[in-house]
Amino acid sequence: MKAYHFQIRNIEVSVFLNESTNYEDIPFSPPHLHALPELFVILGGSAELSCDSERQTITNCEACIIPPKIFHSVVTEPSYRRLSFQFALHPVAGSHQEHDLHTLFADVLSRDKPYVSQVSPSLIEAFYACLKQNSNLYEERLIGLLSLIYIEIAEHLLSCPVSGSSPAYNSSQDRTNLWLAKNDPMLYAYSSGKASINDLCSSTHFTCRQLSRIVSNEYDMNLVSLRCETRMRQAMFYLTHTQMPVSEIAESLFFSSQESFSISFKRYFGQSPSAIRKQ
Repeated sequence: MKAYHFQIRNIEVSVFLNESTNYEDIPFSPPHLHALPELFVILGGSAELSCDSERQTITNCEACIIPPKIFHSVVTEPSYRRLSFQFALHPVAGSHQEHDLHTLFADVLSRDKPYVSQVSPSLIEAFYACLKQNSNLYEERLIGLLSLIYIEIAEHLLSCPVSGSSPAYNSSQDRTNLWLAKNDPMLYAYSSGKASINDLCSSTHFTCRQLSRIVSNEYDMNLVSLRCETRMRQAMFYLTHTQMPVSEIAESLFFSSQESFSISFKRYFGQSPSAIRKQ
């Protein structure tokens, strides 16, 4: 995991990229959330992005910002490809600019739905080609291309600012952000039932108490709530978007039995999985 930093007017942007970043062509992503905002750069095809009741189609040559701490799912068509990475924003102290970009981005990141902006196709192609080089010789160019992507988004925001939002987004310190980005896959595995709390502690080298404090601060819910809510939302997604049998859904979410899954599901939603499936 590498962190890249650059400044645009009165904001500093920190982007977190895996050194082995590849494009994704998965058919769907069940509901999940991240502590940091996420940016999708669309390489091809289209997808339907859902954030609770809000649904939006994103297509080729668009950049999509997912605000932090909101559950979102993606259903794609076969040719859909994207690059996704998490980022953080910081206001630049003492920087006085004609346009306050930090407030504009904070408006976007405090919403409960995605923000989509057009990006030049040539810029996306150059960015992807540079990523595939995976060489230190291209690192400076990669930072330059990343900054150009955010500049295009900023220009879109300046021409069509988001209104009706009160900036409530506060970025954490760089060290915390890097830890969250690096450990996000393991936190996702835990919240989806694939990993136990012992697995999470072993992977992150933190105690359960330390992890509980971090999760509570960054996700606005404790470890138990994060795991419960994620698994229940994913169960609902599988019931409504796939033909997976209830027994297979229970197994995929690592419940001890179908009965245990059905009891938890009914307690959470007030209806059994089979009743939802019939609807």
